[in-house]
This record gives sequence, C-alpha cells and structure tokens, in this order.
Amino acid sequence: MSANILIINPKHPFQLVSPPLGIGYILAYNRKISDNSVTFLDENFIEQSDGEILKTIKEKNIEFIGISFPSVAILRVLAICKLIRTHFNNGITLFTGGYHPTSEPELTLRLIPYFDFLIIGEAEHIISKLDCNWRSSENIAYLNNNVFIQNPITYLKNIDEIPYPQRTDFNKRYFAPCFGAIAGIFGKVATIMSSRGCPYSCKFCSCKLIQKTVRFHSTEYVLSEIEHILSVTGKIDYLYFLDVMFLAKWGRVEELCSAFIRLGLHKHFKWAATVAANVVDDKKN
Repeated sequence: MSANILIINPKHPFQLVSPPLGIGYILAYNRKISDNSVTFLDENFIEQSDGEILKTIKEKNIEFIGISFPSVAILRVLAICKLIRTHFNNGITLFTGGYHPTSEPELTLRLIPYFDFLIIGEAEHIISKLDCNWRSSENIAYLNNNVFIQNPITYLKNIDEIPYPQRTDFNKRYFAPCFGAIAGIFGKVATIMSSRGCPYSCKFCSCKLIQKTVRFHSTEYVLSEIEHILSVTGKIDYLYFLDVMFLAKWGRVEELCSAFIRLGLHKHFKWAATVAANVVDDKKN
C-alpha cells in the first residue's frame, strides 16, 4: 500500500548554510524500498510558502505531512500546522520528527496539539511504511485520550543499506560559497555523514536521544558518496563530516585517510570533522 507524503523543511534563520541531510536520507530510502510518493518542500527557498504548501497538498492529494525541525523553528512549525488544519481539517495526518521532537516528545505533542504523532530517532524505515495503522509502528509517540504513548525504538543496523542523499533534491544555493558552514571558514562546502551515533554520553549533547547505537558506513560507501557530491556540486573547497564523533573508531578513520591519499582527493579539497579532544591520541578504540 502506497501513500502520498509531503515533507516540509520549515524556514528558520540558521538553515541556509547546509542542506537538511536527514530529510535527504528519508527521500532516498523511500525511493529505494517503497511505493510511496514523497514530495519535499524547503521553505527557505519559497517566497510564498503558505500558498505553495496548500497548492501542493491539493495537487498531490497528500495524505501524510511530516515536519522535521529544531527548537529554533517551533513558532514557524506551529503556524504551518494551524494553516494546514484550517484548510484541511480532515483527511490529513500530521507528524513530526527531528532533534526537538525526539528530545521532548511528550512536550512537543502537548504544545503543538495539531500533530497526530511524532517519530522518535531515525525515521527512514518508519516513513517508508506509513499507513493508517501508524499507531502500531515502532518509534512512534502519540497522545491517546491525553495519555502519552511511546512505542519501542528501533534502529537500522546496516546503514550502508540506506541510499545517500541525492543532492539534486536540494536547492543549488546550498552549495554556493558561504560563511558559516564550518565555523570561521568561507568557501564552497559540502557536507557528509560517515557514521551515526556516538560512544559517549555527554550530558550537554542530544545525540544519545537521537541515536543510541554507533554504526559506521563502509569506506566504499563514503567514497561513492563523495563521488556523487562532486558530480552534483562541482569543485568544492571543503568537505565537512557531520559525524557526531568522527574519531569513534580509529581504524576506520585511518582507512578513510589512506583512501583519500591513494585517490588524490586530498589535493582537490580540504576537509573537517567534529572530534573529542580527549581521544585524539587514543588508538585503542
């Protein structure tokens, strides 16, 4: 059974520097394993976004609408939900996901009562099988007669099975030279994720709420994705690894670096990653 799904990236002031890779994974995964028709609207590049949202819902006969958002976008998300419920009170199932909803699932559902449910953690394998029986799906949270219900959480074990985001889904302005994609750096930056999760449990970090297990893409997968990135963006100045902890596994990092040197990639762009300083000299993990 297939569904018509609309995914919205809401407008907020900190989004323009890099594309929403999380949504990109959802789009790619659905194309690979489901018959769902998934439409993507990025409000950051739509002048009359309210009208475009309503037009898309009508023209595409949308049944499910998902909005992924960080905390900074919550007011805009509330406005979008009000807009949709005002014009389509029945026949539309609204859901959400992302860092803010996963971090505060019950609070999100109570503060934005327009949502029917939210997805906690990873969403690729959940959205790919959405139907009217969503209440029985894993990773789902919802309110039932004002009682908060949270289903068991699952994660994709082999993340190489997830197709990498097709950068052609994103507006070309994401790949224009800019300041801020990497702190203090100006240039043409492309982003990539070579792993998910983190082995640490820092109190200040939300990673453990989103991804409780650490999984790695193979070197072959990462190199193939870099080839795809360059085919879409052309020459780049920097490649930025968005991994929460790039040095979670030293052997994998050494293998990647060796491949960069062997293929001469280090001559074409500089790259950066996020690491914890206390493990820089620790090669035991």
